[in-house]
Parts: sequence; structure tokens; C-alpha cells
Amino acid sequence: MDPATALARWHAVAESRDAAGLPALVAPDAVFRSPAVHTPQEGRDVVVAYLAAAFAVLGPELVYDREWQGEDSAVLEFRTEVGGLTVHGIDMITWDDDGLITDFTVMVRPAKGLQVVVEHMGAELARMLEAPGGCERPRGRGQSSTQKPRPPSIQSPKWSRYDEREPR
Repeated sequence: MDPATALARWHAVAESRDAAGLPALVAPDAVFRSPAVHTPQEGRDVVVAYLAAAFAVLGPELVYDREWQGEDSAVLEFRTEVGGLTVHGIDMITWDDDGLITDFTVMVRPAKGLQVVVEHMGAELARMLEAPGGCERPRGRGQSSTQKPRPPSIQSPKWSRYDEREPR
């Protein structure tokens, strides 16, 4: 599948905010890299859970402003509002030859915006885990499915005093 078609499929699902469309877009061995979780999150079910939580948290305010396309990838610049703060970020998406997402990396700014996103994502993932038929617990690289699953390890990062200063 050509990258333009794969990107159009992503935009259609993202604009609808319908998480039911996500599994058809994600490869079985996909990896999600979050700005809030150090360990890459692996596997279709886990990636779909993170993306579904992002749909809920970033919500109807999410707008993609610009995009750059490569042969098998795209970088999408977005903005949204979470917890009363304007948040900017990028989604870096890589597709396989079948047009399935193999890697999804998110970066968010500013630091205070990231903190709010982290808090809301943690709450949404916890809600999803507790719901009847909830999502699979996120599992990091090297953690087998036979190991006791770790709860989502999304925590507010500790920022240095430099990051806490007000902008000039």
C-alpha cells in the first residue's frame, strides 16, 4: 500500500475518534513509544489501547496542522487542549508494505502540557483496564506474557527548576 493511502486511513480513523477502527490499522508486532513511558510498548493490543486512550484524552480538540511524508512514514504535527492547557506535539508513524502501522512515536511540548497529558492518559488507561473486557495491560520490551503484568507506568515526570520557570 502506498504511504498516501496508509496516511489517509489513519486520518479517517483519527478524525472519527472511533477506536474500533484502530486494530485494522496496526500491525501485530507494532511498537508504541510514549513521551511518558520509558519502555517501548509492544504488540497490536497494547498499541491500540494507547491510541484509544489518546483519542479519549486528546479528544475533539485534536487538530493536525502540518505533515511530512517519507517513503514508509509520516510526521504529523498536532495541537489540542488538555486540562485547560494548549498542547503541541508530533506523531511519527511508520507503516509496513501492507499499510499497517509498525511504529508510532509521540512527542509532546511544553513540559507542563506533557505533565497534564501524562496525568490524563494514566487515568484513562486505568479506567480502560478496570472496565469489563478492558484492554491488555501494557507490557514493555523483554517482558513476556507469562510474567506478572506491570500496571501502566505513566507517572508525572520530575522536572528541573529550569523547566518550572515562567516563559519570558
